[in-house]
Amino acid sequence: MNNLFLIALVSLFSFSTGCSGEEHNVEEIQEPVISSEIKCLTVYYSWSGNSKTLASDIYKLVGGDLVEVTPTTAYTADYNQMLDVAPREIREIDNNGIYPSINNSIDSFEKYDFIFICTPLWWSRMSTPMQSFLHNHSSKLSGKSIAMVVTSQSSAISGVIADAKRLCPNSTFVENSLWITSSQVGNSHNRIVSWLETMGVISIN
Repeated sequence: MNNLFLIALVSLFSFSTGCSGEEHNVEEIQEPVISSEIKCLTVYYSWSGNSKTLASDIYKLVGGDLVEVTPTTAYTADYNQMLDVAPREIREIDNNGIYPSINNSIDSFEKYDFIFICTPLWWSRMSTPMQSFLHNHSSKLSGKSIAMVVTSQSSAISGVIADAKRLCPNSTFVENSLWITSSQVGNSHNRIVSWLETMGVISIN
């Protein structure tokens, strides 16, 4: 009886390990594939580095071109000083229509199907350098599809999206903008992949 029990136990163990191997093969991680028919441009401004991280990941996934928006006069690296600079520049935009100067200018967006705009949230609004970029290129972005990617500490991004639509009223905005909080940036890759897949920019083999 004991021998029969041991034989049955060995058989069961062999069957279980065999099934585990089959499940492992099925669940292997699949690499995203870029759609060769969709041409993308990823534009970002980043003060702390968070938006740069997201933009770089998107660029690696979708290909195309990557552009960093850079202010003509560099901002201070001191966070406490930026607490004065950011709201002051937002007031200048709102009250006087004065946008901070940036170094970037793009002649044409004709070859791009998707424009990814990656920006941090400042005072519940779009960062002022990215506001400058969209303001300067508004007419050239007419009719283009824009997907917004926003980073923030915790604040919701409705003010940023409102700024984007105000600055580019004749562009088409992807409805499901991507919002990544600062604490999520380091683990955002899978969310980015899923987001891009829903838009048909990449596919999973």
